[in-house]
Amino acid sequence: MTAALVYRALERNTGAVGQASVLCTAVQAVNPEIAALSQHQDPASTDAAATNKQITLDLALQIASIGGDPTIALQSGTFAPGTIGDPTAKGNSCDTEDCIFSQNLLVEDATEDEINAAVVSAGVSTGASATVAITSAAATEVVAATSAAANPCDTIAAETTTGAEVDTTASVTSAAAVATDSNVCDCASATVVGSQI
Repeated sequence: MTAALVYRALERNTGAVGQASVLCTAVQAVNPEIAALSQHQDPASTDAAATNKQITLDLALQIASIGGDPTIALQSGTFAPGTIGDPTAKGNSCDTEDCIFSQNLLVEDATEDEINAAVVSAGVSTGASATVAITSAAATEVVAATSAAANPCDTIAAETTTGAEVDTTASVTSAAAVATDSNVCDCASATVVGSQI
């Protein structure tokens, strides 16, 4: 569940450094925890630092609300801002699996103290069943993936999970790595089963 939430908040690449992602409105999120989140933006785009920090804090609240470790939200960050006008459009990205972690390229958008303070301020208790009300605009995309997904669109979760079997703190490293080349709108036919998140 935590991995699916982190995956939802990952940056969706665009065709140019500094270009913000356009939100996909083709589908509506089934799960309120997913609907409450938006995706990180290109770090060189307008107001990206503030936007991405808010997304990380929003994500932390949703992770806490399902009983996960809210500091895992820091893993949803992206790279350092690239140079606008870069003809390759790669910015400061990398191309090997998990390289944002193995090469220490991840830029965290907030601190653990800021995340913990946001969780306390929102009154979220770990394991709360209700979705956390957050202040940023709710996204309308449906997106989910397992942490071992090689192609998110091929492995959108279709199975259900019973509460006793859920591991809300599953590793999100692989999910974070594979999302850099995914286009959420390409997965428009995917849905998330209500009991899964």
